[in-house]
Amino acid sequence: MVLVKRIATLTMKLPALYTYDVYKLKMEFLKSVGFSELDIARILFSEPYILSRNLENQIIPSVEILRRLLGSDEDVVIIVKKCYRILENSLDKVLEPDIDMLRGHGVSESLIPEIFLALRSAMSTTLWRHKWEILRSCGMSKDEIDSAFRLQPQCMITSAKKIQKMMHFFLNKVNFNTSYIRKNPNLLMSSFEKRVVPRCSVLQLLLYHGLIQEDTNYVVNVLIMTEETGR
Repeated sequence: MVLVKRIATLTMKLPALYTYDVYKLKMEFLKSVGFSELDIARILFSEPYILSRNLENQIIPSVEILRRLLGSDEDVVIIVKKCYRILENSLDKVLEPDIDMLRGHGVSESLIPEIFLALRSAMSTTLWRHKWEILRSCGMSKDEIDSAFRLQPQCMITSAKKIQKMMHFFLNKVNFNTSYIRKNPNLLMSSFEKRVVPRCSVLQLLLYHGLIQEDTNYVVNVLIMTEETGR
């Protein structure tokens, strides 16, 4: 019954689905790359328009570009499963300029695929560059930014305004150095008003009354502690 409903939904999304005579060739190509039948079913259910893309001029060239970037079919499968729409884009136009920009900023090759997915799903290259420059202006080195992103790729989806506010607070009010941000990039994703400021205020009060010793590691632990852990 579930399968019937999904087929019906797929047909409503793309009524012309059954007019594509070569759709089997496209699915066979995806299988040859390493996608399972279940993978293909999920891709088509989410993005049926992939079947409308030309096999020779769109799908195969896109996979080849991903192969060159990632190095293996296994990694191509992983990336596509994270972002199905990637096969609908003309990657020679949208991917390679982004990669050149990232390389120009000294981003490590190993991080480029994940950063690209973040760029495609949540921000433009201009916005990503702006966030990179904010972190650099706050004193973070290229290696520190790379390390933070590797630990928590989602940290770069945080708004530029929030990144700037959080970095200013941590470096100037809490007296962190950039190594603490590198090791704990989740700090940039915490709520400033609901978590960071209230907890730092309590810690400052405890420190003032001599109830705790000044310890930056302790402050970090308190800030990253979840509500459930603290109970």
